[in-house]
Amino acid sequence: MRKYILLGLLLLLSLQHLIAQNYANYHLEIWEAEKQIINNKYKEALLTYERIFNTYEKHFFKDVNNAFFSAVYANDPIKAAEYAREMVAYGYQLKRFDSPVVQSIKETKEWQAFLKEYPKLRKKYLKTFDKKYLKELKEIHLKDQEAAKSGKVKQMHKTYYENARRLSNLFQEYGFAPIGVYVQKEISMISAPLRHYCFLVNQLRLSPQLYQEAPYRSMDVKSIPLLDQMKQAVLDGDFLPQHYASAIVYGDSSRKNEFGQIIVTVNFANKELFLDSHTSKEKWAEMNKRRRAIGLFPLQKGSTDILQNTWYKDYPFDPIIEVLKSSGKKKIDGDLIMDMAREELKIRNAYEKSQNKEGFILSDFQNISGVGYQDYEQFFE
Repeated sequence: MRKYILLGLLLLLSLQHLIAQNYANYHLEIWEAEKQIINNKYKEALLTYERIFNTYEKHFFKDVNNAFFSAVYANDPIKAAEYAREMVAYGYQLKRFDSPVVQSIKETKEWQAFLKEYPKLRKKYLKTFDKKYLKELKEIHLKDQEAAKSGKVKQMHKTYYENARRLSNLFQEYGFAPIGVYVQKEISMISAPLRHYCFLVNQLRLSPQLYQEAPYRSMDVKSIPLLDQMKQAVLDGDFLPQHYASAIVYGDSSRKNEFGQIIVTVNFANKELFLDSHTSKEKWAEMNKRRRAIGLFPLQKGSTDILQNTWYKDYPFDPIIEVLKSSGKKKIDGDLIMDMAREELKIRNAYEKSQNKEGFILSDFQNISGVGYQDYEQFFE
């Protein structure tokens, strides 16, 4: 009987571990911490990050960075030093800690202890990457960028295909690179080639007649498991879901709403903004199911919380209403749109220059795909 009980407990623990290490859930939980940061609840965010990091083996660099700055803003030098050490393990250099925000903890004994450890931590990081692997990654990225800049479409596509096979083989040999975990330099080295290969795959699917021409005739995209490797990497905690979602639909306008395109509706009568999408009401639930499956937070029609991390939170209602009143027009035309856009740009530029949320790397919703205006007609005079 004891044997069966022990076996049952081991199976239960294994199942719990598998559930815990589903990184789609990781990213959904991280979104809760980011909302707390947006609302200046730094102590709560710090506790949320601590809980998540204790649950999941792998931590993405941007999340450790945000946990560090949450600790700084919460005046917790012990946690700040702990996360600073982990940031260095992901490639963060000491000079990048020279931020006015960090000054508040620099005289603490915890920070001074971290500074003494830094040389050893940095040396350990430099041994992280296999040199052969990193060399190949750099070569793939260089070829990708040279092809993209060449303007020669067929040669470009040929390079994307060859890079994809090389990347897939590299992943099979070394495992998918933990690029999402590391800093921006390594992210760009892999995200661009992956995105370009997805573009090629989508073009070949949309225009199968291309296979009748060289160099497409010799391309066998089914023999390259790269797309499956990308998705598995998201679930395994080695690739950010937003990078996957952006890449997988690249070059295929028919799939643009697969994970939802965010648009903002601006209501001038009530001076409010809210979230919307081009996705039809019937397909909204399906879209959110796909989002949750890879760790993207569900989009809620009419919600406003994600806009708090964009310049839209300071939307220039009054200046634009004055533009409408003084336009002498009865409807919006191209010239009026340009005048409204100029007022929006002033706020956007001011937001980007501000020190708001200094140091944090929050989910970026700056590139919202569209804006819709409501109830503005009453302001025409």
